[in-house]
Amino acid sequence: MKSIKILAASILLASVLIFMYSCKSDELSRDTAEKLIKEKFHLPSDEITPFAISDQDGTAMFHEDEFKILESKGLLTYRKNVFFGLVSLYGKLTAKGKQYAVSGEYKGTNEHYNQGYINVKAATLTFGEITGILQNKESNTAKVDYTLLRKDVTPFGRIAFKLNEGTFNKSVTFTKYDDGWRIN
Repeated sequence: MKSIKILAASILLASVLIFMYSCKSDELSRDTAEKLIKEKFHLPSDEITPFAISDQDGTAMFHEDEFKILESKGLLTYRKNVFFGLVSLYGKLTAKGKQYAVSGEYKGTNEHYNQGYINVKAATLTFGEITGILQNKESNTAKVDYTLLRKDVTPFGRIAFKLNEGTFNKSVTFTKYDDGWRIN
């Protein structure tokens, strides 16, 4: 009789645990959110930014100081033309500067059609941490707040784009489907 009571209590406890686990399985865990964010945004990843290597639209005077500093660091060489008071800069990456280039030169569009660009690595972005999950069970969605870390800022990142290492906050919305959670 005693063993039947223990068996019944064990079955009841197991049933309660299974019920609690099955109810909880609809929740988005921090581990799952982190895994999906890293997959979706390919983290860690290089932060790539277009750098105006040639500026012929007359506004180059605003970039000349950056060109001078990059030249002093051995990352590029450039020449300056002044025509009727309009400044144009024509830059070329050195071998040292080319280690940060991730594309060849291409022309800008629309209002920047007279500028030549090269995509350069500015820094590395890595996942920081999940800082909060707000789940809406009625709509099967969850808003996830997380941090990204900017590391290994390159000379182009520091000089041309004024980037610093640091942490910044991001948010993303997830939707629960029949096969699991997905980022919208």
